[in-house]
Amino acid sequence: MSVKRAIIVGSEGQDGMLMNELLINKRYDVHKINRNNFDISNNESVTNLVKSFKPNEIYFFAASHKSSQDKISNFSDDLQNSIYINSFSPIYFLDAIFNHSKKTRFFYASSTLIFSPSKSLITESSAPNPKDPYGISKYITMQSIKSYREKGIFASVGILSNHESKYRKSSFLSKKIILKAVDAYFGNTEKLTIGDMSSYVDWGYAPDFIQIIYMIANHSLPSDFIIASGRLNQVKDFLEIAFNEVDLNYQDFVQEDNTILKRSNGRREFDISKLKKEFNLDFMMDFDEMVKELIRQEINSR
Repeated sequence: MSVKRAIIVGSEGQDGMLMNELLINKRYDVHKINRNNFDISNNESVTNLVKSFKPNEIYFFAASHKSSQDKISNFSDDLQNSIYINSFSPIYFLDAIFNHSKKTRFFYASSTLIFSPSKSLITESSAPNPKDPYGISKYITMQSIKSYREKGIFASVGILSNHESKYRKSSFLSKKIILKAVDAYFGNTEKLTIGDMSSYVDWGYAPDFIQIIYMIANHSLPSDFIIASGRLNQVKDFLEIAFNEVDLNYQDFVQEDNTILKRSNGRREFDISKLKKEFNLDFMMDFDEMVKELIRQEINSR
């Protein structure tokens, strides 16, 4: 039996690292791509890699996350940069698959930020309405993927909601809360300031999402799937569970300041019926246990 091969694009990010761990455990030959070892914006390099390596699967996690609402940013510049990384680069891989490795399966990580906040449940058929360069570029790629799918290429999309793990960068709210709770546990009394404790978010456990992504890439047919927990929790719920896990009251260590909000996230509640219909999701960790597990992992890492 031959060893299966995979390319992970964006191998140094949270999802890339988790996917690498999963594939190594499954005895894959994994080729890891990151910004330091490969230029994914070079069409010729991408073509040569796919042509020579002929992977069974490609997982595209690389992304430009810059928001047009950051003070130092410019919308047109950010859009151009986002399209180069989030749109052109995956298209280069898809084109290389079409021309040189038609049996390769392609997975693209999109984002639920392609949807506007809504009072209704959001499904895969909900009308996208991205507002920033990141969301716009993700949606452009999703439309392109449909064209390659029609040409016979196995290309699937995961529309990912918030998903957390020990590898989350400290710039994310979830990680800020975990770090603050554990810092407080070790005696640091400095306060964390966050924008809105009452906002609702769909949080899932990233290792579970990666398992789902692997199943999607190895499914019988390619498609688009919302990958989410299907449950909403408030930021203050996250705070309460995290600090309770270390026997502290979050109100002693966290303060709210609405003026620091960079965007109005609004409410996005996701219908994951399609995902449940195609896959057994009984292994997914619930919200409370996820937060507690993240706290335990952070304490053990100190």
